[in-house]
Order: sequence, then C-alpha cells, then structure tokens
Amino acid sequence: MDIKKLCIVAGGFSEFDKRIVSLFHSEVRKIIDTSLIILEFKDGALYIKPEQINEISTSDAIVISGSAILTGMMEIIEKLKKTAFVIVDDFLAENGIRAINFIRINSFEKTRLSEYLSETINHDLVNYFFFDGGQAFYLSKLNILKKKIWHIPFSCWFGIENTENYDDQDIDISFIGNISPVYFSPKYENLFLKCFFDKLNDLQRPAFEIFLDNVSTTEQNISSENPIFWMLYRHISWFFINPMIRTYIIGNIKKKVVYPGFDLSIIHQGLGRPLIHQISESNILSPNQIIENVFLLPEKIGHVSIPKLENVIRIDFIPYEMQGKFYRRSKINLLITNAGVQTGISPHVLTRLSAGAFFLTDPRYELKEIFGECIELVTYRNIDELNDKIDYYLSHPSERRDIVMYLREKFLEFTKGMTPAEILVKMIRNFSVP
Repeated sequence: MDIKKLCIVAGGFSEFDKRIVSLFHSEVRKIIDTSLIILEFKDGALYIKPEQINEISTSDAIVISGSAILTGMMEIIEKLKKTAFVIVDDFLAENGIRAINFIRINSFEKTRLSEYLSETINHDLVNYFFFDGGQAFYLSKLNILKKKIWHIPFSCWFGIENTENYDDQDIDISFIGNISPVYFSPKYENLFLKCFFDKLNDLQRPAFEIFLDNVSTTEQNISSENPIFWMLYRHISWFFINPMIRTYIIGNIKKKVVYPGFDLSIIHQGLGRPLIHQISESNILSPNQIIENVFLLPEKIGHVSIPKLENVIRIDFIPYEMQGKFYRRSKINLLITNAGVQTGISPHVLTRLSAGAFFLTDPRYELKEIFGECIELVTYRNIDELNDKIDYYLSHPSERRDIVMYLREKFLEFTKGMTPAEILVKMIRNFSVP
C-alpha cells in the first residue's frame, strides 16, 4: 500500500494522555510525514472539528491510538473510505461500553450481541495491531474476531532515551500508576471475590482467562451474548482486580514506596461516571444495589486483609516528559501492570528500558519469548519474592545497571534494532489491501 502520509488520531482524556500521544507522534514523524489530531470529549461523546476531518481526508491512512476511539471514528472512516490501523489496548474491556450501546439500540433492532460487536471489529477498512495476543485469541474463541490481525508482543509507545547522564539515585522504590476507587456489586459477590483471589494467587494468569473460568461456574454460566457478561468483565478487571492487586502489593512492601500519584484529570474524567453506574442506568441492576455498596480500600476482602498504604510517600504528580528522569532516580521501579491487558510486554516495561531504569515486574506469558530466562531476575510472583528481591537489589547497584542494559539489548535484538514506532510504520507500508 502506497502510504506517504499518516494521521494519528487520539482522544484527549487528560493532559497526561496528550503528552503521551504527542511523544508517540514525534517518534513516528521521524520516519514518515505524520499529523496528529487529538479529539475532545463533550457530553460523553467524541467531538470532531471540521478542520480535523479535512486533515484526515488529506492523509493516506489513519492510525487510531486505542480501541476506545474506534467506535466514535467509524462514521468518518466509512464516509472518507480511509484505511484505519488501530493500536489495540483494551478491546475486551471496551466491549463493556459497546454492550451498553447495544442495549439502547437493540430495543429497535433485534440482533445478536456478537453480531453487533463484530460489525466494528471486522470492518473491511479497519486493521489491528494487537500487542496483546491474549485479547485477539479470546475474541476469536468467542467468534467475535473474524479477520486476520497483526500481533506484535509489545506496545508501540516507546522511544529510546539518551541514558549517558545517569542521575544520582535518591529514591529507593517508586511506583507510577493509578490506584483508583474500588467498586463492588453484591449481586455478583462470589464472582468478584473468586476472580480477585485467583489473580492474587497467580499474577501471571490473564484476568480474562480467570473471568471466563469463573463466570461459567460461579454465576450460572453467563453467556458472552449477554451484555452483562462484558460489563461485568470491565468492571471486575479495571475497577476491582486492578486497584486491589496494586493496593495489596504496594501495601505489603516492607520499605517505603514513593508514589507520585496520577494526573487528577484522569480521575475526574475517567472515574466520574464509572461503568458500574452505567450498568445501573441500563436497568440490568437497580441503582440501590450498586450505590450503597461503593467503597474505597476496604479493610478485608474475604480472608485477605487489605493494607492501609501507610508505607506510601505521596509526592506531586510527575509530568510525562519528566518521568524518564524520575525512573532513573529510582533504584527500583515497581511495575504492577494493568489486569485488563492479557499478554504481551507492558508499555511500562518499555518506558523503563528506554530510560535505562531498573524495574521489578509481575510476570507475563510472553516475557521469556523476547528476553529469555534473564527476565526471571526482575520478575516476582508473590509478595515474599518481591520483598526479597527489593532487599537484594537495593544493595547491588552495579547489578541493577547491568541487568537493565542487558534486557534493553535483548529487546533491540528481538526487534532487529528497530524501535516499535519504526516497526509500526514498516508494517503499515507493507500492508496490502485485500
């Protein structure tokens, strides 16, 4: 496909998101003529300005940064007949939002949920870069994904930084990420608790794999054709498992953890209308069943005690462009990756490697595929192993440096010396229209 100009389209959820996509745009622009459009959200919907439509129309193809933007872009894609390439991050979770739309539409058009989801996913003009191979596998398994996709087992959000000037490391342990409020529905208590316990007992096991097993046994086998199936998964993975696993791990570290928090605009916009409220508005559950049982950081979940995060040192939010320096200041960067992502290498791993910063991470199926057995040096599977490795590496600075440089070399060996942005452009240029 003869592509000379790309247009990257992203959603403006927050200033943090805008900084990330701007950095990605600058990486891609080094290789090919590329413009950037950041869409705004008004009243819960994407707002596309006329001049932005004109910019898209003059491009040879669109790169959509995240599956959440795809649905809102479909009308433009079809009208302009533009080939779209979607960098897929959270398709499984986003089906929870699509299920809500299905409920609203299906009162007029009687169609199966899988057919409704399939219309967007399998559109002739839409193509995917799944860095999360697990999501593609599960979508195919549930007969939703019909078309061929490209799988690259790492995120495209990555640029190699100059790490010659290694900063003085004045922070022992740090964590950057969102620890959000926890939402809980008593009607599905057994499902919530079983998924949480299973993830806690096996951090490597994908959240959707756990959910699939438990939803078929714990909750009377809710079918994927039922909208509540997708709503519950998004709710359980993002608003329950993810914050609770992070809270449990961070709170059980024996040493102090420096936490810059998160961009508050994400909290205001992303959690202002959590999915659990949208479920109640869909009349699947009554509002009273939900609102009365919203809580933040409970003392206990089942038999598991939840720590109060008294070991956390809260500091001001670090702007994205300054985070590379913050990573290098930290002797150990703690990674507790998003539960909603099933497989593949988290962008958090790549940003630390890019910055030349040492990290400890929860495991993923595909980490050894790229890094080999050496990845076990920075992997933890339970809180005891994490505390032991923290103690060891805090007293071995040269070993920390050697390991992260070796891992970075292994990654570039796997990519044949190309950055993810270069690989993305190469794959798009090699794309052939069926």
